[in-house]
Amino acid sequence: METLPRSELESSITVEEAQPEDAEEMVRVHSQSWLETYPNDEIGLTEADVQRHLLVKAVGKVERYREQIKTQDDSHHMAFVARHDGKIVGLSLPHVEKDGRHRLGALYTLRDVHGQGAGDRLIEQALKWHGNN
Repeated sequence: METLPRSELESSITVEEAQPEDAEEMVRVHSQSWLETYPNDEIGLTEADVQRHLLVKAVGKVERYREQIKTQDDSHHMAFVARHDGKIVGLSLPHVEKDGRHRLGALYTLRDVHGQGAGDRLIEQALKWHGNN
């Protein structure tokens, strides 16, 4: 991703409801954000450890995301994506649990857009979907 001044990058990030065809790219962003975030030499968590975890979790994940997106109008869960230049750079998966508690669920953004408003916009959209609960 090209490096743009903060205001220019921030204004070029959009957030929208995910579509079924976004599922594969969402899994890529999810995995990449984990690889950018979780390896930690101080606690002995290596990139290989994170990759092993992601491989186990990856089985069927594209189809699970796709199915979740197809049924997101049921008011129990939603998927939002943040885009820059047409590419997904973040996602959020707000949902309502069976006991009625509202949850953000997953929130992932790529390191290249940290501090550029993608996470803020994803949270704002999730809150709006939840009715600001």
